[in-house]
Amino acid sequence: MRKIEKVIFIFAPIFFLIAGCSKHEAQTEVNMEAVTRTAEIFLNEEVSDSKYPEAPDFVLADLSGNPVQLSDFKGKMIILNFWATWCGPCREEIPFFVEMYKKHKDDGLMILGISLDQAGVETVKHFADKYNINYPVLLTDNQVHYVYGGIQAIPTSFIISRNGRVVNRFNGNPGEEAIKHEIEKWLKI
Repeated sequence: MRKIEKVIFIFAPIFFLIAGCSKHEAQTEVNMEAVTRTAEIFLNEEVSDSKYPEAPDFVLADLSGNPVQLSDFKGKMIILNFWATWCGPCREEIPFFVEMYKKHKDDGLMILGISLDQAGVETVKHFADKYNINYPVLLTDNQVHYVYGGIQAIPTSFIISRNGRVVNRFNGNPGEEAIKHEIEKWLKI
């Protein structure tokens, strides 16, 4: 009987190791299946903006003095960016906005830059030319920022869905990845 116990003692760990690996492999397959299903659900998940508030409409002058109304862009995903020429973080994010607008304008992206500068239209025009801003730049009326809850810091950007709803707000420069995520998310609805 001692010999049998020794054989079991020696071979039992090997048996459980083999059985354990087999069971582990089967478990891995199930987990991979669950992960794949979860990823498919996430990727195909319906994005809805129905719980978000409507973006307040406004009319502001562009750099040529022409009136631009926010509601004219309904049906487009909008990045509404409050900025100023003297703002360092604004200067950092503008080249990225230029790139994103160029890449996604035909997909329905609109970027509207609202300059909070008090230095005058010529200063803003010069800055827009220097930075090759390819999207509309509007001049503040010193009221529009109040209807958006007040601007405490610049840059401040609002993400507005194609249905005209404010779905996100960034105080400061959130970084390129955060903006890319919002563009990818809200362009698809």
